[in-house]
Amino acid sequence: MNIEDRIGQREFGILAHTRLPILTGKMVDAVVFGTEADNPDVIVLINKKPDVESDQALVRLHSACITSEVLGSTKCDCASQLNLAISMISESDWGILVYLLKHEGRGIGLVNKIKAYALQNEGMDTVDANVALGFGIDDRDFSPAVEALKILGVKRVELLSNNPEKEKALDSSDIQVVQRISMDVPINEYNRQYLFTKKQHFGHQLFRDPTTEFLSQATSIDVFEFEISRCEHGASALAMQIGMADSGSETNPEINRENVIA
Repeated sequence: MNIEDRIGQREFGILAHTRLPILTGKMVDAVVFGTEADNPDVIVLINKKPDVESDQALVRLHSACITSEVLGSTKCDCASQLNLAISMISESDWGILVYLLKHEGRGIGLVNKIKAYALQNEGMDTVDANVALGFGIDDRDFSPAVEALKILGVKRVELLSNNPEKEKALDSSDIQVVQRISMDVPINEYNRQYLFTKKQHFGHQLFRDPTTEFLSQATSIDVFEFEISRCEHGASALAMQIGMADSGSETNPEINRENVIA
C-alpha cells in the first residue's frame, strides 16, 4: 500500500505527505503520522535512494524541543543533535528522522517544561525538577515512532542516539537495532549539568565527559571512522561515518513516492 492509500485512515497511520527540500540540499519525503489530523504524533523525514530495497535504515528518534530548536536555547543539546542527525541522514542510502511532536520536556509539555526550567534556575537538576512538578523522570512514549517505522517497512535500524532507552523501545517491538551510534555535540556552561544528569540518571553514553569535555569511554562503541562535521547552525560536531555507500550530492525530485514504503 502506498502513501496516498493510507492517508485518511482513522487508525494510527499517515495523515499527510509531501516532498520537501531541506537545507542539506536534498529533497526528502515529509510524512505526518497519527490518529487525528489536528493532533498528530510524529512527523517523519525520509531520505531514500530509489534503488534501495533493504529493510534496514539509519534512524533518529528525536523528541520535540521548541526552546532549543526554535528559540535557540543552549540549556540542552537537542538542536545540535537534530542538525547533526539531519546531516547524517541526508548522506545515507535510507535515512529516517522520526520527530516526536508530543515529547516536549520529556513528555510533560511546554508549560511544565518552562516551570521545570525555573526550578532548575533555583538549583534543581532536570530530573528533580520534573519530579517536583509531579511527573516521572521521563514520561515519553515511543510507541508512535515504532508504529511509524513499521508502516515504512523498517525492520532493522542503525540508531543515532546516546540514549539506551530508545534502543530498548525498538528492540522490544521487534525492530532490531543492529548498531547504536552515539552523537557528539558541543558542551557549554549552560548544558554541562544537563548532560551530566543524563549520563548519571539515564545512562546516556556520551562521547565527552561533561565535566572535562575529554572523549569518554563511550567512544569504544563500534564505529568505522570519525570526521568533523559542521552543522547548519554553525556549531562543530563530531560525526561518524558508518560505512554506507555515497548517496551523492545531487537532489532527485523525481523519486517514486511508492519507494518510500518498502
